[in-house]
Amino acid sequence: MAPLIVAAFAALEDGTAAAAVRSIACSCILAALTSGLEVPPGAPMAAWRWLIHSESGASALHLQELPSAEVAIEAIRILKGEIDAGENARDLAMAVMRGENLAVVRDADIVLMAERAMGEGRLRRFVYVIEGVHELRGLSSDFIRLLRDRLSSSPSPAARAAGVEIGALLPRVDLPFLEHMLVDPSPVVRRCALEMLERVEMLERTVAATVVRRHLSNEQHRSVIASGLTTLGSLVRREPKEN
Repeated sequence: MAPLIVAAFAALEDGTAAAAVRSIACSCILAALTSGLEVPPGAPMAAWRWLIHSESGASALHLQELPSAEVAIEAIRILKGEIDAGENARDLAMAVMRGENLAVVRDADIVLMAERAMGEGRLRRFVYVIEGVHELRGLSSDFIRLLRDRLSSSPSPAARAAGVEIGALLPRVDLPFLEHMLVDPSPVVRRCALEMLERVEMLERTVAATVVRRHLSNEQHRSVIASGLTTLGSLVRREPKEN
């Protein structure tokens, strides 16, 4: 183990050290973790606690990683509301949920995180986390539908749009569901539904194109029309010929 990393860990754990010194030490630990270098066993949690204590902000993790099952479990507890935490801690908890840290996320955690995210308006990042979990281990279709339906029945347009995005994780696009969301009063939700229609399988493109045309004949919102035309162009475009 590099002496610099050992010294950084010692400085980070030293409660009498100046804040600037501990911040530099934390950055050193994060850089080592991001680079895949060996660090002392308690270093990831020490870095996490310093980030929470110093209110450094989630920007500290935009270019650095903090891979640790222990850190991820505490972050999940924050996101579920089990730990009373401020906005900075919740932002950090969302930021740390990526890569190998997503392996500790359970379905039950996702349900509680969804409820919390809807209440706090952190749905964009939540969707990103769910997509990461699905990519890592795969969520069952039944669970995806449960989560999709919970979000899409919310009074919040942002939550309903998130529900549409979550529904896109299903093995096949659910055309009846998207048609239902196309009559949503929010243009944000309608735009999202049109964008998801672009993902239909080849055999369903003709049907999807008909749905989009029918919707565009009555749509009045400019940004939704623009999204619909983009989707329609993609659906009717011919496949490239084989050489």
